This record gives sequence, C-alpha cells and structure tokens, in this order.
Amino acid sequence: MNTRIYSIFPACGKTWLYEHQEDYDLKILDSDSSQFSWQYVADGNGGFRKERNPDFPNNYITHIKAHIGKVDYIFVSTHEEVRKALAEAGIDFTVVFPRQSLKAEWVGRCFLRGSGEAFCKLIADNWDDRIYAYERDAPGNFTNLSLYGSGVWASAYMSYKLIRNFRHKFYLKFLIISQPVKTSVRFQYSISF
Repeated sequence: MNTRIYSIFPACGKTWLYEHQEDYDLKILDSDSSQFSWQYVADGNGGFRKERNPDFPNNYITHIKAHIGKVDYIFVSTHEEVRKALAEAGIDFTVVFPRQSLKAEWVGRCFLRGSGEAFCKLIADNWDDRIYAYERDAPGNFTNLSLYGSGVWASAYMSYKLIRNFRHKFYLKFLIISQPVKTSVRFQYSISF
C-alpha cells in the first residue's frame, strides 16, 4: 500500500473524510498530535497535571512510521516541529492550507463546526503567523502550486554534518510545465549550529 501523508490546516475536511472513508473505499489514519505532545504526571496530591511530553515529536514520528504501508492516507499535525521532524526523518508529506485572504471564511467554518470560541479565537489571532509558516518557500519549504498542463518537476534535499554541531542543508526544486510554459528553479541553503 502506497501511503500518502498530509499535514492539513484545521477545518479543511479531514474529520469529514475520515468519518466517510468507507464510502470511498479508503483507509485513513487521522493522527492527533495532542495524544503524543502531552502527558499526565502524578502531582503528589492524588491527582494529575498535564505537561509537555519530552519525547515529542519523536514519539509522534514513530507512530506515523508504524502506519506507513498500512493505510492509504495519514493526516498529521501542521505544527512546525512536526513538519521539521518529518523532513528530518525523510518522510515525504504534503502541506494543505488555505489562502491568507480566506481568514473570515476559515474562522466561520471553525465556528459552524462547533470548535468553540477559544479555538476560533486562536485561529483568528494567529492566522497571519500560521499561514506565513506555510507560504511560498519559507525556509525548509517549497510550495507546489496547483498547476494544470503536462510537464515535469523534481526536488532534492540533502543534509550533512561536517563537524559536530555544524549541519549544512540544501533544498532544490525544479519545475517545468509545458502547457502553458512555466519554468521555475528554486534553491535554499541553511547552516545549523
């Protein structure tokens, strides 16, 4: 089974497709990262407190890897740390997000689906920052525009460490669409210390 992984922004229809997967003869895993990013620890008073799981996102990536080849689609978190961990693990994925101009529509969708005031406010207040993180060619990302026509595209990613704590990363994307004619070559280079 060829599993495809999608990092999808809230209110794009993941839950609906997950709930109707049998209607389309699909096997889908809708993987909620909050089940991996938080843990409950005894507070010493007979109760529990919620705190960040220090194994996140590695535990989440392990979970995703365990399901590759077992389902058609895996829907994963859009959080930057998850996208970065997926890339570092060599797991191909596609990011799906709305246009920046659709803020009012998206906040409305969240409200109509019953997401609650706090969630709607979170989406509204952080819209520009979250959408920017997915925008065209932010560091470590290349945008694959919806283009029609025949053509070819290729991309490459290379990361290596020459010495301890000094990592080089190269990203290259090449695109040719023949109808209408469009050509794009993009390159990114980053150094991590």
